[in-house]
Amino acid sequence: MASNKLTKSEAFISGTSKMSAIFLGVIIFCGLVFVMEPKPVAAAKLSPQMKAYRNNMQKKRKRAMESPQEKTERRASNRARMEANKESNNKKRRLERSEDTSDNHETRRASDRVRKQQERDKSRRRKNFSDRIKLLMFYAARAIQVTNPDVTGKTNREHRSHVCLVCDCFIMGAYPNGVPSMSMEEVRQHRERLSVQKYEAYYDITLKESLTREYTVPGFEGMLLSTRSRKVARGRYASAA
Repeated sequence: MASNKLTKSEAFISGTSKMSAIFLGVIIFCGLVFVMEPKPVAAAKLSPQMKAYRNNMQKKRKRAMESPQEKTERRASNRARMEANKESNNKKRRLERSEDTSDNHETRRASDRVRKQQERDKSRRRKNFSDRIKLLMFYAARAIQVTNPDVTGKTNREHRSHVCLVCDCFIMGAYPNGVPSMSMEEVRQHRERLSVQKYEAYYDITLKESLTREYTVPGFEGMLLSTRSRKVARGRYASAA
């Protein structure tokens, strides 16, 4: 019958194994705790633009929560600080001027004159450019308005291109000072050259009556003119001739 009792050496080995297992378990547990322990996250580096935006938003939120009295006090404090800074800058500027030698003073004055002249030139160019844009917009508005077929002065949203009374061609381009035109008397002075008889004699043909009617404008019977042309003023027709 085998004995259930362990020898001293076997008992020692068994106890040592148990202690090793416990020690190993403690080490693993401590390692897991160390790994799982939350570490402080380093704040992300913000660009100067993002910092300025964040600061502005914080100021806006803070100002939105201010009472009327706090707003008045803050504005008064800002005005006082601006006046103090202005006075300090003026004193600093006067001190620098007093310490300047004659050569430095003249150099600084010449530099100030050049800078001011450049600022005036820049402002003048900006003003001239703005005036030029306004003038072009005015011309464009007038050029668009002259395509309105309503010569009675009433408001009308319909626009049509101008056609020459003599050559039956579109008048291209913008004419802010008025579309070129001819009065009815000026057109009648060329009755012989623009007549049906002159055309038939020159080309040795006979025009059909329907074609003649198509190119007959009221008030100019017997002449070959464009019926697509219209008056741009009272008694004046658009004409590129």
